[in-house]
Amino acid sequence: MNEHPEQADDNNDSQIPVWLLTAMRLHRQLLDFSQNSSAENPDELFMARCGTVGKIARLRELRNQIGFLPMPFWEYVDGLAKLAGVARDVILSWGGLTDTTSWDSYAILQMSRLAKTLGLEARETALLLRMSVAQRVGVAPAACLLAARRDPGATLVTKHLEEWEAALSQIELDYSPDDLADCQRIEREVSAAY
Repeated sequence: MNEHPEQADDNNDSQIPVWLLTAMRLHRQLLDFSQNSSAENPDELFMARCGTVGKIARLRELRNQIGFLPMPFWEYVDGLAKLAGVARDVILSWGGLTDTTSWDSYAILQMSRLAKTLGLEARETALLLRMSVAQRVGVAPAACLLAARRDPGATLVTKHLEEWEAALSQIELDYSPDDLADCQRIEREVSAAY
């Protein structure tokens, strides 16, 4: 047994629930913040952050129940939020974002990190973000694209991911240079987040 719990080895972290590790990390950040600021009541700040952690954990749990759905990123996240009863501003704040319209590298990286926190895989995240670009460009909804290319015998999620990736790759051939740059930025930032 380790006599110094503050020096616990990293192997024990895999046995601790993600939400608890997140709460402990936030508590350490709050202590650092309260020691370096004039916050009147750090306990209120901590409780607010714990409430946010609980809401994000609820979103993650719901995402695990629902799974991946092919739609633009913010439609997917907003759908989870509505089902979980979580306001969009909570999600934006947690993700370090101010709005849902920015497509610069920072915003894409933060959306990717948010998706990872929610339990999405890198491929799923990239697809959701690429579908957002397709929606912005004015392409048909993803379900229509997929239906046009669907292999009737395909049942595995991985197979569907491959179909969606192939459909989007075809569509992206007609994108403007700016839209293509957004897609390349998505691939780069998703890789960085994962």
